Amino acid sequence: MARRSKNPAASSPPPAPRSVAHALRIAVAIVALGAAVGLGWHRTRDPARIWARTLERIHSDRFEQRFVRCFGGADAESLRRVEADIRAGRWRAPFQACTGPTLTETVIAPLDVITGLADPPGGIDAARARERISLDRLRGTLTQLERVTYGLDRSHPVPEATRDALATALEDVAVEVQNERRTLTDLVDAAESAARWW
Repeated sequence: MARRSKNPAASSPPPAPRSVAHALRIAVAIVALGAAVGLGWHRTRDPARIWARTLERIHSDRFEQRFVRCFGGADAESLRRVEADIRAGRWRAPFQACTGPTLTETVIAPLDVITGLADPPGGIDAARARERISLDRLRGTLTQLERVTYGLDRSHPVPEATRDALATALEDVAVEVQNERRTLTDLVDAAESAARWW
């Protein structure tokens, strides 16, 4: 009977030596992965990027949701669909119920976004001023829409005498919503540009 060796490593062939180049490639890959993770971590914590994300969240929570509740959407196309129904003498479902406090909340929605413009990062003052002007203009058109709709009986078709004024007010709001969307995008882009590269 053959005697077995107590040391299994002694009986197996020695492992092939790894090349230095292979080890170097692994080390470079690990360093690159670590740098990418670190860069991603720092980019998410940059004050300018945090400010831009906060502004987008405020815009979504306090502005877009109120527009959806009142007009069925927060874009110009939604307002133009409401406008087309008004010209035809029909109240569109969400707009028909948008009276009193619901409409007032929509009118003041731009003011809530303006509060989010406080303490911006440096270098975006011009874009911030354009967004504020756009929000003020939008608030003005919403106030005009509120005046035109005041006292209308929404359980009956839209009175023919007020259709044109109401549709015009809705079109003015649609135009300003489009403009505000553009200036918000410009402002967020400016904040991203003002952020550190890393």
